[in-house]
Amino acid sequence: MTIMLIGILSALGFYAFTSAQQKARDGKRKTDLAEVKKALEHAKNDCKAGSYYPVGSPSTMGYEKNGYTWLKNYLTNNNLQYLGEGLDDPQSNAGNFYAYDVAELNNNVCPISTLALTNKGTKTWILRVKLELGSRDPDNARTFNTCSDKITTINLAWGGSYFIGSNPVPSASDGYYYVCND
Repeated sequence: MTIMLIGILSALGFYAFTSAQQKARDGKRKTDLAEVKKALEHAKNDCKAGSYYPVGSPSTMGYEKNGYTWLKNYLTNNNLQYLGEGLDDPQSNAGNFYAYDVAELNNNVCPISTLALTNKGTKTWILRVKLELGSRDPDNARTFNTCSDKITTINLAWGGSYFIGSNPVPSASDGYYYVCND
């Protein structure tokens, strides 16, 4: 009986520890995306008329991870320095990543590595990341609902098929945390 009780308590302790770790990593993900949003707002000030956010070439935007990798490199560029260090998912070595999606590409509206406006820009973007707590995290549905108009705009801008092939297609119960421009 004592051994069984110790086993049950050990299992409960392990579950509580694992859950606390997941919540901590999800908290870091949310904080990271808030920092990236701040950096994007600073970058917007250097773009044409303060109206655009920086975007990579279409080839970097076809796959969400590539879009964020480009953005991270742009925001941490030594000449621009919108973000002090690149931020990655705490479990990026396990295949988790931050995604950056945009609606349109406007030519020559943002700086590249100097203040010359030779880079592309957008007016609509979202960042998203898969949460370990998934749809059990109340921020999943709340942030999806906050950004749903941007998600629709992005999807329609790319012919209604941008998120086809995404796993999962964005929804209020997809387990992702969303951040978008205001």
